[in-house]
Amino acid sequence: MKDKILKLALENAVKYNGKASVGSVIGKLVSTDPKIKAKMNEISKDIGKIVKEVNAMPVEKQLEEFEKLGGKIVKEKKEKIIKLPKLKKLHKPVVMRFEPSPSGPMHIGHAYVLGLNHHYAKEHNGKLILRIGDTNASNIYEPSYELIPKDAEWLTKGKVEEFMIQSDRLDFYYDYALKFIDAGHCYVCTCPAEEFREISKGKEECPCRNLTVDENAKRWRHMFDKYKEGDAVLRFKTDMKHKNPAMRDFPLFRINDDPHPRTEKKFRVWPLMNFSVLVDDHDSGMTHIIRAKDHADNAKRQEMMYKAMNWDVPETLFVGRINFQDLEVSCSKTREKIDAGKFTGWDDIRLPFLIALKRRGYQPEAFIKYALDVGISLNDKTVSKKDFFKTINYFNKEILEEKSNRHFFIANPVKITIKDAPSQEIELDLHPDHRKGGRNFDCGENYFLAKEDVDNFKKGKLYRLMDCVNFEFIKKDEYKYHSTLFKEVKGNAGLIHWLPQHDTVDVEVVMDDGSIVKGVGERLLNDLKEGDTVQFVRFGFCRLDSIEADKLVFWFGHK
Repeated sequence: MKDKILKLALENAVKYNGKASVGSVIGKLVSTDPKIKAKMNEISKDIGKIVKEVNAMPVEKQLEEFEKLGGKIVKEKKEKIIKLPKLKKLHKPVVMRFEPSPSGPMHIGHAYVLGLNHHYAKEHNGKLILRIGDTNASNIYEPSYELIPKDAEWLTKGKVEEFMIQSDRLDFYYDYALKFIDAGHCYVCTCPAEEFREISKGKEECPCRNLTVDENAKRWRHMFDKYKEGDAVLRFKTDMKHKNPAMRDFPLFRINDDPHPRTEKKFRVWPLMNFSVLVDDHDSGMTHIIRAKDHADNAKRQEMMYKAMNWDVPETLFVGRINFQDLEVSCSKTREKIDAGKFTGWDDIRLPFLIALKRRGYQPEAFIKYALDVGISLNDKTVSKKDFFKTINYFNKEILEEKSNRHFFIANPVKITIKDAPSQEIELDLHPDHRKGGRNFDCGENYFLAKEDVDNFKKGKLYRLMDCVNFEFIKKDEYKYHSTLFKEVKGNAGLIHWLPQHDTVDVEVVMDDGSIVKGVGERLLNDLKEGDTVQFVRFGFCRLDSIEADKLVFWFGHK
């Protein structure tokens, strides 16, 4: 009780320029436990005495003692104003899309772009489409077809309304190719690649360009059964004198006889990205697109095709590249290391892929907040591993602090006996701001403490087990109970968390570097379900990964 009074008095003093009020402390004490009102005559003297002692301390000392008791001054949060560009062209329902290639699961870079798309779609009550761009058979990792949708569903909390795979839509692309040919916007070019490059450099027109619609339709059919790989491509007609060579009669389809993981050798004529993206965006009624600025030329090519077909052109917002330092986000390089046994899989705790970060207890909202914090900008950014996790941990902590119960975990536990320590039942809160009580401990003389704490004890010094007892360190393996208020413990080692030696559960924590910390946790951890996240006092946020016969295995998130 005295500890509670002391903590409330210190909190009141720190908030109000160093002067605590007896009335305020009484009011807060009663609000935490109305039953205390019946005992007020007994404890009012203690309240007056403790408030007087607290008010005699310098403000810096009040804050120091308050923090030692686990207190934290909650500052009023000022909501950060999100300044994303406003969408234009809002004359019809907003439709947006995210299109990753199936080279692996989603990583933190994907989360940034998907997060922006999700935010805009949600803000305008629009539709979000997930589309896998797999018309290039090279560098396809087949498990991606399942991994990517799971990642997207998790990040957006189920707000992906439609899922498309481009390799399922080849016949659809062929129909549109014939529409372009019939409209006179395309021609089948059989010029060797080097020859066409020279023609383009000279700003001349290819001889194939002036073929009739019927001849182009015939050549188009031959791409499926007569021409060999490299013999012909379907090109879009532009201005061959365009100042940008990349805009001159660019290709839309090519022949590729490589087997595709999904369709094998069923198809040999494949659309290039500009055509498949254009057709899918038009067919889906896409209104707004977020692109990497590296795709500025592709956006111009697609705009040419939109206008040629008299289709509405979606609004495009460009973003710069985020270059992550010390964080390998390349799917191909990571796959090589997984295959070599350097990582256990995509969910290895050391990897910056969403499947691994989710397993550590990171929340999807944290990634959305990160995306909004970075915002829409053409500037490229270089972000170190340290800075990325500093930011994402901040956002994640805001979420987890509210929802995560507090529990004791003793790493590398050491048994100690505090001679003459009283038998008592200690009740602690599951959360400091709400969910009061609920953690009951039968305490006596025998405790588990962390080896790190025990190794730092100094002979003759007084120490305190958090919300429990004070004791004096006599010498190695000898500890003696000491009855004194915590504020009177001089030269203490800070609050020490503890567990009674009986009724604990064995715990392992997989750390973010892959190492394992073993210890014991309070018995209430047995009530958790796999996937639950908790905050281990003085250790950090952890997610229960698996429940085994003889232990609970957690994954470390962050401090």
